[in-house]
Amino acid sequence: MERPHNRKRHQACEPSHQDDSAAYGRKRQRTDESSHQINHPTKEPSWQYPPEFWDGLSKTPLIHSAVKELERRTYTRPSYPSPPTELAQHFTRSTARQLARFARNGGPDLRHLRGYPPATTSHRPAGAMSSSSPSGATKSTDPTSKSGTTKTKSTTPYNRGFDQHLTDHGVNPIWKSRVSNLEDIRAALAVPRQSLSPSKFSEGAFKDFHGSNIHSKDEDDVRVNVMPTITGTRRTDHPSAMSTTFGNLEPLTDGTLAPAKPDIYYGSYPEELDRLIRDELASHIIPSTMLDKPMAPNFFVEVKGPDGNIAVARRQARYDGAIGSRAMHTLQNYGKDEPEYDGNAYTFTSTYHDGTLKMYAHSTTAPTTPEGRPEYHMMELEIFAMTRSRQNFVEGATAFRNARDLAKTHRDSFIQAANSRASQAREAAVQADITQSHGYEISTSDKPHEPVPAHDNALQEADDELQQLIVGTSHHDFQDGDKEAAASECFYVDDDSQEASQEPAASGDDPLTSVTSSSTSGVSAEPRRSKRLRQSSSLRSNTSGSGVSKSRTRPSTARRTMESSAVQNRTGSIGS
Repeated sequence: MERPHNRKRHQACEPSHQDDSAAYGRKRQRTDESSHQINHPTKEPSWQYPPEFWDGLSKTPLIHSAVKELERRTYTRPSYPSPPTELAQHFTRSTARQLARFARNGGPDLRHLRGYPPATTSHRPAGAMSSSSPSGATKSTDPTSKSGTTKTKSTTPYNRGFDQHLTDHGVNPIWKSRVSNLEDIRAALAVPRQSLSPSKFSEGAFKDFHGSNIHSKDEDDVRVNVMPTITGTRRTDHPSAMSTTFGNLEPLTDGTLAPAKPDIYYGSYPEELDRLIRDELASHIIPSTMLDKPMAPNFFVEVKGPDGNIAVARRQARYDGAIGSRAMHTLQNYGKDEPEYDGNAYTFTSTYHDGTLKMYAHSTTAPTTPEGRPEYHMMELEIFAMTRSRQNFVEGATAFRNARDLAKTHRDSFIQAANSRASQAREAAVQADITQSHGYEISTSDKPHEPVPAHDNALQEADDELQQLIVGTSHHDFQDGDKEAAASECFYVDDDSQEASQEPAASGDDPLTSVTSSSTSGVSAEPRRSKRLRQSSSLRSNTSGSGVSKSRTRPSTARRTMESSAVQNRTGSIGS
């Protein structure tokens, strides 16, 4: 009897191969979905232009960021109400045939309906920019990446639209610029420097520089490993800063540009300029909110790595140079009634890219319209192939360092002149306060003098009254001889006539001392007494009934004091 096959019964808890395949498929699907849901970090762009930037351009360039702005505006356009649904009830079969016939003949003109109905998120075409991401970043997925990481390419603010914006606001490009002292600057840049002589900078040093330039892979490497050889040893009299955002300055144009951020800039220590001037001109000369960083920048360096864009470096230099020119022009005209524009360059910039050093000069000219902005100019000075030979490097480094010294000379000159004008203004203000509070009368004489207090006029009038009293008393109360003696003594003291002043001058004595001594010791010489008697006769004829004449010059304070003492002594003797 044939035995039945011992078939193994499948347990309910043991899935079949078909179930395993299904489970594996579901597991793989979940894994794939989870892998796509991973939020990978993306790099945010450094700057995005606001809508006002694009609206202000005289001509919008056809560049990627401009297209993104157009897409953003299209997808964020306000929606319109949907057509009413009641119209569907009025459509019949004959109406549909009429519409079909009308459509075959061309249909209505729909040009005035462009953009309706508005595009929505669900109907957005593939690759379009999301309206919820206003940054305008260009996203691209690397097909070779195993993890499907989404990369973000940062957009630079220094594109052709940026270039056009500067031109529209008076920051002229090279082909439209002019500088008055260009030849003088070039002559100054060519002056040899002892620090770059063969004994100080050898052929081996040049080879080290060449190797550093080759091995630098990005902008940071160039700034740290290559530029120090060109700039030379750091000096305390050349304050500088690196990668500083100029966020404390007033916008150069209309406020839609990103703040400048030069790789290297040179300026002056803040304490070199008067504090009141710093506070008044801060929006033009204090670049950073870190107030201890160098101020009044007028020498800039922009660096690019081997993969960098030299056109972007030139735009950055153009922007930096205009900011530095504005700072120098503000310092140059501090305290003046009207701004002066001489067209000379007091600001310099340089760019370095892949072994090439370019240098530029920047100047400021007057506005072309009464209410316009000052115009800024940029001229190319020199170009040096720094890695070609030692001689080329020495020429380029010499020009670089000489331009840096020249910028410092201009900067220091403007700072000293501004400090001097501020000091003079303070002195004039203090003098005005003294005059107003004390009532001083300021003489217009060319000789230096002390201010004469106004209250001396009262003393002078009292002195005149005293002299008149003495003369009147001597005229009415004494005998003729005593009258003449008393009157002559009083007249000799008060009168500053030429005849009286010649006597002490002949003996070499001070006139005031002679007068004082003769008054206190009495009159003993008979010839002098006779002379005074003759003068007293003239005095009585001139002063009878009206007192002593007031036509004499006003004596100084010290002299009046001594004469008053003498008069009091004589008055006492007369009274006795």
